[in-house]
Amino acid sequence: ESWCCHSACGAKYCSRACMEDADWAYHAILCPAVNPAWAAYEQHAQACENEYYVMAARALAGLGRFVTRVGGDVCRPDIWAEMPWASYASPVWWETMQRPEYSDSSCSEEESSEAELSSGDEASLDRFFQSTVKTQTDETKELLLKALVGSTSSSAACALLRTGPEAFGRLLGLVRVNAMGLQSSLGSEEADGSESDEQGR
Repeated sequence: ESWCCHSACGAKYCSRACMEDADWAYHAILCPAVNPAWAAYEQHAQACENEYYVMAARALAGLGRFVTRVGGDVCRPDIWAEMPWASYASPVWWETMQRPEYSDSSCSEEESSEAELSSGDEASLDRFFQSTVKTQTDETKELLLKALVGSTSSSAACALLRTGPEAFGRLLGLVRVNAMGLQSSLGSEEADGSESDEQGR
């Protein structure tokens, strides 16, 4: 038996407890049926094919449960230190990404060699890629602000977002690095399990 969101947004949960936990943590604020700005944000995240945008938004939506006073919606550069995750290493997320490389398989080795970029060109493309991601992050941050203004997380979350794209970028970097670490850990466990199976045969 599955449990569905009371506002009929389409969200389904495995149990009543799971639904109540999600409602307490973020869904009461980030329900597309009652928050049109969040629905627009979700569409933006899907268009960007970026689940980290949604995960980071959920973390911010729950801030009101943990950070009760930040001096109002005041933009303060030091507000990151008051966040529950402040003690974790968190590079801005555009610095955790590698620029995608594309190759034309129809090119000969000679043509491919001639097309190779110099180190200066590579560095220039890397900077352009990071700048593009940072711009998208800033646009995403503005959409999230609209979804959170007036909610119970407004004071802490909005104050953090209003410091600029770097704060949101650091949260995204933290989410991405931890997700990649988890994937790596799970991959290692699967590999260890396969080796054990082989040895047991």
